[in-house]
Amino acid sequence: MHHAGLLHRDLKPPNVMLRENDDVALIDFGLARALDGSTPSTRTGVLRGSPYYMSPEQALGEQLDARSDFYSLGIMFYEMLTDGNLTRAEPQWRFCSSTCTRRRRTFRGRSRATNRCW
Repeated sequence: MHHAGLLHRDLKPPNVMLRENDDVALIDFGLARALDGSTPSTRTGVLRGSPYYMSPEQALGEQLDARSDFYSLGIMFYEMLTDGNLTRAEPQWRFCSSTCTRRRRTFRGRSRATNRCW
């Protein structure tokens, strides 16, 4: 999909299907946009997508690239591997907000505050 120049922007479990031959297929390209920015983006102030699977950049309305879709895939992989979900007890807007502002651990184990995930 990214090699074809598309950004899905709404990857979540219901949009990933398994075909009869066990190939994985992505569906629902209603929010997809061209990676090169040639297609118009969603209007300013309009949040589209699924907050639990949305990258912080998408939640903040910033310019997106393929990493946003990889972030969504990472959440889905986490849920598959742990048989759990990430803080679904929170309302979607609060979860989305905390994704953008919570303290994160670096790979070296040091904590740092950030407003971005990359």
